[in-house]
Amino acid sequence: HLYCPTETAVKNLSNEGITKGVINSGDVMYDACLYFKENISTGFDFKEKGLKKKEYALCTIHRQENTDNPDNLDSIFSALQTISKDLEVALVMHPRTLKQIKEYSRLNLLKGLKVLDPVSYFEFQSLEMNSKYILTDSGGIQKEAYFHSIPCLTLRDETEWIETIDSGWNQIVSSNTDDILLAFDQIDSRRRTRID
Repeated sequence: HLYCPTETAVKNLSNEGITKGVINSGDVMYDACLYFKENISTGFDFKEKGLKKKEYALCTIHRQENTDNPDNLDSIFSALQTISKDLEVALVMHPRTLKQIKEYSRLNLLKGLKVLDPVSYFEFQSLEMNSKYILTDSGGIQKEAYFHSIPCLTLRDETEWIETIDSGWNQIVSSNTDDILLAFDQIDSRRRTRID
């Protein structure tokens, strides 16, 4: 059997001529979010980290296409620094991202951002649930943003999770500073629907 998390995945297999044994099982990541919701809600110490719930944008950057490209890093962080003038930006720092920032001698990119060390699953889910917006290049975090009804901007040129785009909760903005800022300025005016 082939277990698919979405109707889109079922259709993609059908387009490839694969229909036998295909089951739309739903998304196990969503099941995990629901199952652990009580633990998640108390997972992160906001006071200790100096963050106020619903008063920050959560950001993660880890994909090679962004971390290994100094121009992309410069562009993304330029947008984050501009956003941070009006709204706290909490950046959960991936080790690869920090390594590349140091290698490119770009520590100045972190100026004005609330940089957090990597956190546990529960802590991160709590950070997601309590954020105002999410900016990420992570596939999984795009879905979790949708599960938690948090508007998301995807810092890539594509997504695996087209449903999050179709529902209006996610927008692909690439790594371009102007595209990120334009999308961020318009984020509250987008029409969003739940497609559970």
